[in-house]
This record gives sequence, structure tokens and C-alpha cells, in this order.
Amino acid sequence: MGQDYTQRNPKKGSTALQSRTASGPEVEETTPLMMMQQTAGNQAVAQQTTQIQGPIGRVYNRILGLPDTSQEGLSSGFTVKQLRNYLEHTLALAKGEWFRNAKLSGVSEELMKTLDTNGSGLVSWEEFTVFQLQTLETIAPNTQRHSSTSEAAEAQFDAVDANSDQQITYTEARAGILRDLPNETEHQDLIAQLGALIALDAIDLDQQDQEARDRTLTQNEWLSAAIAMADEDEKAP
Repeated sequence: MGQDYTQRNPKKGSTALQSRTASGPEVEETTPLMMMQQTAGNQAVAQQTTQIQGPIGRVYNRILGLPDTSQEGLSSGFTVKQLRNYLEHTLALAKGEWFRNAKLSGVSEELMKTLDTNGSGLVSWEEFTVFQLQTLETIAPNTQRHSSTSEAAEAQFDAVDANSDQQITYTEARAGILRDLPNETEHQDLIAQLGALIALDAIDLDQQDQEARDRTLTQNEWLSAAIAMADEDEKAP
């Protein structure tokens, strides 16, 4: 009765992490504790790779009304009402134009249709990152023709900087986008406005106290944004 359990069951008395097969080699077993540690590690890696950051991350947080570096938006998303508010007040899209309310409603609703891919009524960070590629293509197009993203971005900066004063204004950014739009594109002026204003709001780092259309972008801001967005795109699954 007092015999030790491992003596009565010698196989049960082997080391918890190891077992011996008929051929002799010791094989490491996976214990519940090890599985929990592995799961926790995978979750930590996922959290590190899925972060709201970069130029487009700032825009996403501003639509939500959150600080630029906030991560709260990972568990939520913005509504069409929040998007319209961003277009109207932060970007001042179609400011002073006839039928502005109709234009704001139309743009926000069309953007929601494009971005809200699962039809939930909310645009998540994952869904919003499609803007990353679009913005990158605006500030560093045709990267395959250049040796690096920074070279492509520098070439585009020079092309958009019409007066060669080493800074890009709203007028120059809008003209550059308008020039590159296909001729058959509808609402070209509104699209060019939106692209220029989002680029200014996303890329600018030191003029947040001014309206987006009154800011300017330096070459350093332009190149830094392109490199940051290219890096984020490479991390995407």
C-alpha cells in the first residue's frame, strides 16, 4: 500500500518534458504550460505587427477623434458621420463651394462604400490601410522605375514642386494629382482636392495648428512619409 506511485507506474515517473520511444531517442513533449507560453508569445508578436502608426495612422486616429499615437482604434472603427466630420472640419473639403453639404455627404458615403468591405457600418484600421497604398502611389509613384522608394519620392516631389522652392503647397499638390488622373475620371476636381488635403494632413509634422490647405510640405517630410508607408506595406500580410 505504501509503494511509491512511480515504482508501480514506471512510465509515469519519467521526466515531464521527455518520453523515450522504442528506438531510443528522447522526444520533447508539449505541455499545457508550454502551449500557453507559445500562445502568449504569438499574441505579443501580433500586437507588435498590428499597430496604428505612420502617416495614415495619424489620419485614422484623427477621424476617430483620438490622439495621433493612440491604439484604441484597433478595437473599433469610424462611422460615416465621423468621416464626414473629418472631411468638413479637419480637411475643410469643398470649403466655400456651392452645394458643399451635398458634396461632403457624397464623398463620405462613397468612401465608406469603398472602405467598409464587410458592410459593418464601421471602417476598421485593417480596412483603412488601403489608403496607405493609394497615398504612397501619390507621393512615390512608379517605384519600379527607381532604385528605391526614396528616389521615387524625390522625383515626384520635384515634379509636384512647380516653383522649385523646396516645399509643396496645397495648390501644387492638387494640381499634381489632377494632372495624373485619367481623363475619363468623374468629379476630378473634388478627387484632387481630397487627395491633396489628405496628403497634407497625413504628411505634415509641424503645422497642425493651421488648416490643411494652408500647410506646406518639405522634401524631408515627403520622403520620410514615403519610406514609412513603404515599410508598413512590406509588413502587411
